[in-house]
Amino acid sequence: MTAGLPGFALGGLFFVISALCMPFVELVRAAGGRSSRARWRFVARHTGIATGIVVSVERVVWLVTLGRTRDLAAGGAGGETDPVQVAATIAFPVVPVLLTVACLALVLLCSYVLLLLRGSVRPAETPDAATVEARDAA
Repeated sequence: MTAGLPGFALGGLFFVISALCMPFVELVRAAGGRSSRARWRFVARHTGIATGIVVSVERVVWLVTLGRTRDLAAGGAGGETDPVQVAATIAFPVVPVLLTVACLALVLLCSYVLLLLRGSVRPAETPDAATVEARDAA
């Protein structure tokens, strides 16, 4: 069993998904008149960080897959290529991501079920634009 890389598990995935959804949520808030420049700067900063994470991880996986595919294309000792190994190399980045997404979905589902059982589900209160600007100015 390997420890993995810090930041690439549930917390990292939760941040990336949340940050990539932020512009859409902020568009809804802007349509309702509850947005501000400070909020848009916050959204842009986090969306940029999440995009950088996704691009860098994708490039690393691409390089690793490229190296493995070249090794397999060269063939084994007899010069033959095993199609199962080639398929496994291509699917290499997909399986861990799907497992992490499934774990994150399970954690979120369990937390919402516990909230429902406790009976304390309330809609989140969002501050208005004036409150956000005053807080950011301080």
